[in-house]
Amino acid sequence: MNRMSLKGEVGFTAGDMAYTLAYTINALCVLEDRLGVGVAEIGAQMGQNMRISTLRTVFWAGLIAHHNLTEEQAGDIITQVGTAETAQLIAKAFSAAFPEAAKGTARPQKAAAGIGTPS
Repeated sequence: MNRMSLKGEVGFTAGDMAYTLAYTINALCVLEDRLGVGVAEIGAQMGQNMRISTLRTVFWAGLIAHHNLTEEQAGDIITQVGTAETAQLIAKAFSAAFPEAAKGTARPQKAAAGIGTPS
């Protein structure tokens, strides 16, 4: 059975290993839970002076759909690739995961009842 390609996948190599970043719904949920902020805020931080620990967490979350790695192992990959290249890979994968937002054509949707509204 062929694995279906996920929206927003970005492949890269580090050393002699091939990796794939994919910001799936599950990865984004893990990321929001781990960082305590929404995806829009995480995306906004990408162009600013993001903490290295946050960069590592964002990178790791993008790897979890295809790779069984710890955050520390994701950090080792960043050491190989470099922080600037890592940030570019993340930005590319985020843009691919949200193509409408990258083009500026996304329109905010009213939240479904009970979702995203205070109780």
